[in-house]
Amino acid sequence: MNPPAKTGEARALIAQGLAHHRAGRIEDAARLYREALGRAPLHPGALHYLGVVLHQKGDSKAAVGLFEKAETPLGGNAGFHANFGAALKDADRWERAKKHLRRALALGPDHEEALFNLGLILMGERDHQGAADLFGRVLARDPAQADAAYQLGRALAGLGRGDAAVRAYREAIRLDPAQADARLDLAEAELAAGRTEGADEAARAAAALAPSNLRALVLMAEICAARGDAGARRSWLDKARAAEPRAAEIFFDAGMDWAGAGAMIEARRAFRRSLALDPGHVQSWWALHRALPAAYAGAEDIDACRARFEAGIGVLEKSAKPDAGPDSPPDSDEESAAALIGLAADTNFFLAYQERNDRDLQVRYGRLASRVVAARFPEFAREVPVPGPEADGRLRVGFISAYFRLHSVARLCAGWFEKLDRRRFEVFGYLTGETADGVTRLIGGQCDVFRHMPPPVPAQGRNPGDPFGEWFEGVCRAVAADRLHVLVFTDVGMDPRTFCLAASRLAPVQAAGIGHPVTTGLPTMDYFLSGELIEPEGAEAHYSEKLVRLPNISLRLFAPGAAPRPNRRPRAGFGFENDDVVFLCSQSLFKYTPRYDRIYPAVAKAIPSARFVFIRSSKPEDSGVFLSRLARAFAAEGLERDRFCRFLDNLSPAKFGDLNHAADVFLDTPGWSGGNTTHEAISAGLPIVTL
Repeated sequence: MNPPAKTGEARALIAQGLAHHRAGRIEDAARLYREALGRAPLHPGALHYLGVVLHQKGDSKAAVGLFEKAETPLGGNAGFHANFGAALKDADRWERAKKHLRRALALGPDHEEALFNLGLILMGERDHQGAADLFGRVLARDPAQADAAYQLGRALAGLGRGDAAVRAYREAIRLDPAQADARLDLAEAELAAGRTEGADEAARAAAALAPSNLRALVLMAEICAARGDAGARRSWLDKARAAEPRAAEIFFDAGMDWAGAGAMIEARRAFRRSLALDPGHVQSWWALHRALPAAYAGAEDIDACRARFEAGIGVLEKSAKPDAGPDSPPDSDEESAAALIGLAADTNFFLAYQERNDRDLQVRYGRLASRVVAARFPEFAREVPVPGPEADGRLRVGFISAYFRLHSVARLCAGWFEKLDRRRFEVFGYLTGETADGVTRLIGGQCDVFRHMPPPVPAQGRNPGDPFGEWFEGVCRAVAADRLHVLVFTDVGMDPRTFCLAASRLAPVQAAGIGHPVTTGLPTMDYFLSGELIEPEGAEAHYSEKLVRLPNISLRLFAPGAAPRPNRRPRAGFGFENDDVVFLCSQSLFKYTPRYDRIYPAVAKAIPSARFVFIRSSKPEDSGVFLSRLARAFAAEGLERDRFCRFLDNLSPAKFGDLNHAADVFLDTPGWSGGNTTHEAISAGLPIVTL
């Protein structure tokens, strides 16, 4: 406890700090709040207001740490909860943010900041109706809130109410004529409706407000194209390039973010804008034709995305050299280098989670990848002769991955080479990812030879040089020089750069492991190593490789440093009541397909005390498609999603283990079984329901 005199001094310093804070002098305010904490280290007011300053300065993580220390004494203060919730939102901890923002509204139902920030979170979760209601409440209290009017327009657009959204955008602009974003969204809406005059007026006004605004400049080019004015389109694109030399990369990055959030319309728009600015931007070209969403709004979306992906592969096949091989005439260096950069920009990872037989599409994509690699490096497309054994008769076996670190792939696959008989085999390990850690050192110690070959920063644009090609060639030469008999790629299809290596020929026998358990489709992959308890009868039809059923599930789990945790976090620590029946649904959300959404409300109707626990994506906005879809599934049965479902922010490995011990049932995804999640449940003695 702080002495009364010190507490009084702290209060005086806080009062001075608040005066500076209100005047916008936040550095002076922060200095005084810190002095107050020097007098009274746990003073809740100083912790709170210093947290507000740090949040304003963009250090949300540090702000959250201060708010946590002040939470108990300030638990009845609406302003504290509103500020805590805002910092949590910006720290991507949306579940805790919602809790504090709702607490603020329970204490002060008209708290504008809490209403606004909670509305922003619901927008990110694609609860457009909930967001519209909250922004409407802000406007009912203060009709002059331009930001709330703009966000209401965005929510209405998400609900498909285009004309109402246009009216909201126009109201936001009336309230604040400097609202460039509102003008740009208005221009997008008008252009989508075919009203080029209204789009032109809004976009020109936005460009006048912010002459270097990249989106405004590109939007003006699109409006000119819609009018058939090619010359004006070129002029606006030139302005965009002059304003931002990295314009194409910016739109490419935005497109990848949209795709990760499942917003494919926005993603494809961004890729097209990148290509409009730089027709030679190979990453955008490949992404436009290859990108797949991580989540689907409905079952019909899977068919549409699959058809679009298949058509895109056809476009990419035509753009790649059709007869590439070790003895075919080479492309120009620029063409072949660009194609390899495009291939290495991403994978078709999410194809497997559509729950179809992917063999034919994977074979097409695998052949395309091998052609691209062969065109750039024909020497790594040729067959490799079988080397002689070592003098001691041992065979040389290599294992390669970007994830030989604290990662699920390491846990699943590293046990393979950990226990290989060293009297028969010499073991080589290759880490092709950037990150190395303590697990890497443990794995390296299990190998006779271990090489870490981190990739370069991805090259960008039309003429970026070829750092990836140089890295790729260096890795291939290093592996080839080890004269392996067998090379095992533990997880083909997860890391794009390692996928390119798998599309080459580096050993006479190459095999894929079940780190990513779907056929690679690559002509360079001879075997697929799976388990006899994993593969059903007739599974060979799903593989382009020769399927090998190793004993049991084929794995020996690698769990370095695992130790018992006797003092597990109790159920109450996760917010569960004693009579709750907790169903742990801890798979990555992209494994949950629409066809099985009906399961959760069906269980809830049978078991009113059921609570389903899901884990958010690392980017909370990427969870929005699934959250909104699950809400519809519960509503169709007359139930409220949030009564039965809990969504947790990312957990540490230790807390994830505690969660397994706090749950009652592990509810697997029917269409794609768990790997590490299932093993964790088994370790915790948690019953598993999978069919």
